[in-house]
This record gives sequence, C-alpha cells and structure tokens, in this order.
Amino acid sequence: MLCWERCRLAVFVYICSSKNASALFLLLSSLEGGVYNIEPGSLKIRRRIAIGNISHISVSLLSDNFLVIHVPQEYDYLYASGRKTEIVAALRLSYSEAIGEELSLTMQNVIDYHIDKFQQRRLVFQRGEEGVFTKMYAKRTK
Repeated sequence: MLCWERCRLAVFVYICSSKNASALFLLLSSLEGGVYNIEPGSLKIRRRIAIGNISHISVSLLSDNFLVIHVPQEYDYLYASGRKTEIVAALRLSYSEAIGEELSLTMQNVIDYHIDKFQQRRLVFQRGEEGVFTKMYAKRTK
C-alpha cells in the first residue's frame, strides 16, 4: 500500500513507451524509496522503480520537457513534463537520502536510452528558428 502522506512529489507526466505515449501521474515517495507510475483515473500503480536501481538521469541543455530515468536492470523511462526541473530535483534529493550518494545528472543534446534489452533509441535536441525540435531515432544494440 502506497503511503500518500510521505509523497515528495506528484506530477502529471506523459510516459513515452516503445508503443505509444500515455498520460499518468509520476509519484516520488520518500517512505517507500520508489518512483511510481500511476494511472490518473483509477490510481492503479502501473510500475514501481526502486530508487536504488536508478543509475542516472538525462536531460537536454535546451528548454524542452523531456527527461530520461536510466534503470539498467530493466529499461529506461522517457517522460515529458513541463515540471522537468522539479522532477529532477526531487529525484536527486530522494536518491541522496536513500542511497547516501548524489544521483548523476547527464546534460547533453543527444541522449541514448534503452526501450528494452535489444533496442535503443536516440533523442536529438536542436534549437531552430521556431523553438526547440526533438528528433527520435531507433537503434539496434544486438
């Protein structure tokens, strides 16, 4: 049972999976030491990421809304949220409290992430005349 009283942050995000993008709540719990993907209507927990399983977070240097949570034991999670900075700050604080180390933050305009054991995708962020553009490329790893 999730303890809502010990929730560090709950934000509405889009998770971009290998098949589609769907809306959900991203919840960081300081008591359970986890990141939860929760369906907005039913409040059903779709996924729990143990805070200790996160290797690092990746964001671009531009003002987009994407962040990647890298979880080597599973696969990586691509989220889109206007509250990207708050999510990163809360994740780093939760990780520091739970693990006693600083969670690594990678900031670059080319981000590779795994959608499963065999497939990798690359995000490329570019500034154009009309704003920031994001391109996604598929890559095979094996």
